[in-house]
Amino acid sequence: MSWENTIDPTGYSTAKERYRYYPSGWRAKKDWWKTTVFYQIYPRSFENSNGDGVGDLNGVTSKLDHMFNTGVGAIWIAPIYPSPMADFGYDIAYYVNIDPEFGTLDDFDNLVAKVKELNLKVILDFAPNHSSDKHEWFQKSIRREDPYTNYYVWHDAICETGTSIYQPPNNWISAFQGSVWEWNDQRDARSGSTVQELKIVIDNWMNNMPTNYVDN
Repeated sequence: MSWENTIDPTGYSTAKERYRYYPSGWRAKKDWWKTTVFYQIYPRSFENSNGDGVGDLNGVTSKLDHMFNTGVGAIWIAPIYPSPMADFGYDIAYYVNIDPEFGTLDDFDNLVAKVKELNLKVILDFAPNHSSDKHEWFQKSIRREDPYTNYYVWHDAICETGTSIYQPPNNWISAFQGSVWEWNDQRDARSGSTVQELKIVIDNWMNNMPTNYVDN
């Protein structure tokens, strides 16, 4: 691929040319996400940098120059947080660290530095509406330890009259399979505190690195 024969809707022939004439240009506009090209990355199967068979952040960083040269303006990375991987990383056990399979916070720092050097953007896939059942918040919610008691949606079961047979509160069906509800013997029964906690998580990532927040 040459710099001259790659044409895009902005009127400039290449990502390199756009960058040369607009060092803080079209990618920096408020509506940049309406016009840029996104490249979604599932790290586990993207690029393995250390030979362990699992893709990682350093693997992603190693391919950023190539993505830039093909006109990509932003990368969207699937969850990279610590997780038992029951749902391929979307079951997050800790929101402000990196799963060791994918690397370290330093590796993420290096990725962000390279992204900034190329004038790209990085989007982290964030799942605030649920977590892993291994998350500290969930375990404390089970035990009714405030303020985590109502971080999750709990509801009393329906008991058939004259029996000890318990049924889910309603007939909502999961997109995966079965009921959306799961019985927990340690609980019988949304919280503004949850929202505030998640805002702290987002603020830490938006400020580039949550290094000072990590405690486990």
